[in-house]
Amino acid sequence: MNQSPENVIDEIAAPLPVTHHETQFDLEDEDKHLTSRPQNPPSRKASHIRQLYIISHLIFFSFLGTLARVGLQWLTSYPNAPITTPVLWANVGGSFIMGLLSENKASFQSRKHKDVIPLYIGLTVGFCGSFTSFSSFMRDAFLAMSNDLPSSLGHPALPSQSRSKGYSVLAVLAVLLVTPAMSLAALIFGVHFGSLTANNPPKRNLTTLTRFVDPLMVFLAIICWLIVIFIGIFATETPWRGEVVFALIFAPLGTLLRFYISSRLNSCISTFPLGTFTANILGIAVLAMCYDLQHAYSHVGILGCQFLQGVMDGFCGCLTTVSTWVLEIKGLHRRHAYIYGCSSVFMGLAVITLLLGTVRWSVAWHSAICAVG
Repeated sequence: MNQSPENVIDEIAAPLPVTHHETQFDLEDEDKHLTSRPQNPPSRKASHIRQLYIISHLIFFSFLGTLARVGLQWLTSYPNAPITTPVLWANVGGSFIMGLLSENKASFQSRKHKDVIPLYIGLTVGFCGSFTSFSSFMRDAFLAMSNDLPSSLGHPALPSQSRSKGYSVLAVLAVLLVTPAMSLAALIFGVHFGSLTANNPPKRNLTTLTRFVDPLMVFLAIICWLIVIFIGIFATETPWRGEVVFALIFAPLGTLLRFYISSRLNSCISTFPLGTFTANILGIAVLAMCYDLQHAYSHVGILGCQFLQGVMDGFCGCLTTVSTWVLEIKGLHRRHAYIYGCSSVFMGLAVITLLLGTVRWSVAWHSAICAVG
């Protein structure tokens, strides 16, 4: 369908809205809602300014989402950790916040045009989308299958120990079942938690702050991006350069590409969010190629290793998302939800197995020469 830029932006901000009292999602009604134009549409200049504000929010909140994901992975990687896939907690946390925000969407609507303010798009698409990572989820699923998933110190199943193929099947099934289940449960819990305040919006509407926050966000997005680029170029001796700085440099690129792909493709098939699916599969493919280069070719050097890690944590981590994925699954009819959810998992696992498996079981891997987080 042909959509105006402002309607496309509103669609990707909340592709499939969820409310605590809905049991089935009416796709036809939602499609009518997305294609309906406001009674007083904004001018072209105002539309361009709004898009600038949205891009600025996406850039700034992609930094925060990436920092939250990387930091939470560090916090949940400790000796004898019960779960050896630390990105799981980032996916759960981002899904919870996505459910909370989707339930309180009315508080973020503009008084004049009744569309969501850029802050809401920054929090959902920018922060939650960058906080969660579908590509890291698929990477851990393959590593579990190939017996390469790093185990916590003291864990009885260390990667150096061999195991039968049956245990590898159980390992990959554990990752594939636990992550979507916990993320979807976190989304639903976030929706229920948000319903406690959904009927009691703040007395001072958030839209009154947009005249101050939106221009400030343009300044912050530019300054923050320039700062991390300069740190990545000149602060060569810092130990956290390859673990954080490179990830922050590439994070906005992944978020903006996901936003663009979703805004163009999600409306093509009403029962299958093609944009989110494409972004997730593309991010998985890029991550797999970077992982192969990092672990199969030692001549990449320490700088190259850090660069590849930044692409995986920043670009791929922000290009792919679990929070939007589970929100779309929750919003679709049951049959369409199963088709979309299973297709994403099976296609993602097939792509990463093809790209990682061909190198892992032929050339073989070695340990990365830089910190991989």
